[in-house]
Amino acid sequence: MAGLNLRLRGAVLREEERLWDFYQANQSDTLPVPSVGTIRTALENGSLLIVEDIDDNAIVATAGYFEYIKSVDGHIVFELAGTRVKTGRLIPVPLQQILLALRLFQIVSTEDQIRTRISVISSARHPRSKGNLVALGLTEIGLMPRWMDYDTYSWMPPHERNDWRHYVADCTCIDRALGILQQTGFEAGRLDCQSDRKRADGSTERIDVSLRYDLRIGTLFAPLVQARARNEVVCGLAPLPATLPVNAARRARRG
Repeated sequence: MAGLNLRLRGAVLREEERLWDFYQANQSDTLPVPSVGTIRTALENGSLLIVEDIDDNAIVATAGYFEYIKSVDGHIVFELAGTRVKTGRLIPVPLQQILLALRLFQIVSTEDQIRTRISVISSARHPRSKGNLVALGLTEIGLMPRWMDYDTYSWMPPHERNDWRHYVADCTCIDRALGILQQTGFEAGRLDCQSDRKRADGSTERIDVSLRYDLRIGTLFAPLVQARARNEVVCGLAPLPATLPVNAARRARRG
């Protein structure tokens, strides 16, 4: 049985062009290429994760969160985006869900939610991507604020508008994220699981997977879980702002 040894860590600025190559090689109609500015800002802010094959150092997955828009009254909307996974589907928890859980945990544990109101959104077109968002508890936005509804027209081709769905996270998602990370060995620093991977001839093989977590934020996990067990408020996620001041600045791109 073939094996796969993976390391999940934060991407760094010197890997910018390497990430360009990965995104270009794995673009599709549902996964457009993020802009250079989006990638660079995420690298500078430490909000882009990569998974690499330890044996050959190749990137096999990415995921990030980006500042979608920030209003002058301090309300920041982050977008979960930039996810690409080329490892096959991990069993029993897909890598996409692990990456979603990690980004929610990172936002809650590192972004200032005392002095700043934060909302988290994500958009998806592929059915599997939609399913992964729902599995984490994100809810579809039934009626988008006018500013967000308008903004989707700036990047979405008219013929695709009925295919895309837009979701928002709340504090329930944090509990689900922590549960997934507990289930998948984050506190121990390692997950041993399996994956179904397609062969070149179209058949499927079952492989062993070892995923090692190499993230500095790992030290923040146990205190957050303990705080939740004491019913302490650790999540400051807010609903989307209904309106934005005229000088609000949009900085991010999806992808």
